[in-house]
Amino acid sequence: ITMHPITITMHTITIPGGSFTAPNNTSHYYSNGDYIRSHTTGTMFFTAPVDLVGGTATIHSVSLHYRDNGPGQICAYLKRTHLKGGTTKTLSTQCTRNASADIRKRTDVTIKPDTVPVDDAVYLWISMSEGVDYRFYGITIVYSSSP
Repeated sequence: ITMHPITITMHTITIPGGSFTAPNNTSHYYSNGDYIRSHTTGTMFFTAPVDLVGGTATIHSVSLHYRDNGPGQICAYLKRTHLKGGTTKTLSTQCTRNASADIRKRTDVTIKPDTVPVDDAVYLWISMSEGVDYRFYGITIVYSSSP
């Protein structure tokens, strides 16, 4: 019997706000490259793909970078879709509320389930209240992978 060590590699990926698109209403949001904000009445939704490289991934944390200076909120959802079965699971959910005019960071370390097989697709879904009081700057994901 030959023993082979298992290699686990740590990764950090940041998806900036400018990478997100609005699937339902592309003319009512503002993208400055470094952040996005809504120009419509009501809640706006944005999505972005996430490319977790290196094999099966175990997600350790998801950090939301934002400005929330109003009565509404910004919510970020990390989701995975099992391509063979078509089922979707939410891995992480974070919502802000009346935080500050400053840029803030909020981190979720309670990811469930935290393992993403190589045949699953991962993406981010953002919901944001309208107005200049809300800016979404991006998401940082820390994960490990093994072949």
